[in-house]
Amino acid sequence: MGDGTMSRRRLWWAAVVLAPVLVLTGAASSLLLWRLTDAVRGGTSTASGAVAPAVRRAVHAPPAAAGQLPPLDGGTAVDAPPADPAFARASTTVSVQDVHAALGRRTAALRAHNEKAFLATFDAGRPALVTTERILFRNLVKLPLVSPSYLESQVTGSSTSRRAYVSLAHQIRGVDAEAAELTKVETFVRRKGAVVTTAVAAVRGQPSTRYAPLDQVPLTVTNGRLVTVVSTRDVGDATGVSATAERAAAAVLAVWGSRPGPSRFVVFATRDQKAVGTWFGAGSAPFQAAGATMLQVALRHPTRYTGSRVIVDLSQSSGEALYRVLRHEFTHAVDVRAQTVPRGNAVQNYPTWVEEGMAAWVEELDVPVAGTSAVQSLRVLRQYWNHQLPPDSRDAFYVNSDRGAYNYALAATVYRYVDTRWGTSRAIGFYAAFAAGTPSAAFSSLGTDRAGFVSGWGAWVDAQLA
Repeated sequence: MGDGTMSRRRLWWAAVVLAPVLVLTGAASSLLLWRLTDAVRGGTSTASGAVAPAVRRAVHAPPAAAGQLPPLDGGTAVDAPPADPAFARASTTVSVQDVHAALGRRTAALRAHNEKAFLATFDAGRPALVTTERILFRNLVKLPLVSPSYLESQVTGSSTSRRAYVSLAHQIRGVDAEAAELTKVETFVRRKGAVVTTAVAAVRGQPSTRYAPLDQVPLTVTNGRLVTVVSTRDVGDATGVSATAERAAAAVLAVWGSRPGPSRFVVFATRDQKAVGTWFGAGSAPFQAAGATMLQVALRHPTRYTGSRVIVDLSQSSGEALYRVLRHEFTHAVDVRAQTVPRGNAVQNYPTWVEEGMAAWVEELDVPVAGTSAVQSLRVLRQYWNHQLPPDSRDAFYVNSDRGAYNYALAATVYRYVDTRWGTSRAIGFYAAFAAGTPSAAFSSLGTDRAGFVSGWGAWVDAQLA
């Protein structure tokens, strides 16, 4: 649900060689890293009066001005002074305070699970809009949300028609450390004395599907101890998916241990490959993966990730295959708080093999080394073996080719080697050092340097391929 990077995974055994696992933080997923540039009501607008687009990299945005927004913990928002009722009924004027008050009513309705009051904040004369928001409301109230809020920023326009960014600040219990956001541009007018939203549009440059599937189709929510499974109707009974997800979550959390991270996960499941490719604004990238992980940028701390949303395409995996997909994606989800949002124009803060290698390793950590798809694939692709660590670049991984498959398999062996020689905890620490921006510490923590590590690891890989 919202801002973040996306990791995609195909089944490793779906072909003779590994098919690629894609973590997308380039042009397509940058849509998912938008943040508000100004949390102050009455912010800037373009010369034409349109709302200016949000900055595309979350790190560019300053932390939202918490003191100027309604508190997320259920506190009372500051409202406009009461107006004369007779004047309000006759007037068409919409003030900044009116917008704030309307969103306060929407927030209260969502928290109270009051559908009628929620829909009353939208123009009844726009049936398509009301239908979309009804679907959104009914899906949101099924989720274990912590004090969701609607927040406005950059209110612009005329005295009778206002436009503003409207962000749904939402935190899924156990999944997110704090609130993430989903933002739209809303137009406010006065109808029969009440200020309502009469039009909704995507933020400039973002796809209109960023709220999808929450505002598109009715969803079924299955809340397990460790995983909330959100499924479309084509999934049918999600009991089996939930049981598989619970098993995978328990395994990944046990590996991660007491390090900072989520205590639960959320999985969005469908059998519609075309539909899943549009979820959470990913429509510009073809979706051919069995799983994906969308990292969520924190609303108030835009240099941090707060949580993640896992997506699985059940038309591509079930049973044991689904279990492996979920172990892989939950690994991407569990380590999110060890990462920071990339700075400037960067798309990542450390080599791609560091992230994907760990996920591929945890995915098959319970499989004997010789039986892993990573080692089996390296044996098929041994012509590429050059005793060097995988390339750092994303392009070397996110390509549907033998070379990309080789890089994934090789990355998994890096962690398997550390685990075999120094133990699982040291392997996690190896990743954490890279995520913290201290790659030299990753090697020194093992009592070696990069050259010494590569030499030892290369000999170990040779032994696996013998």
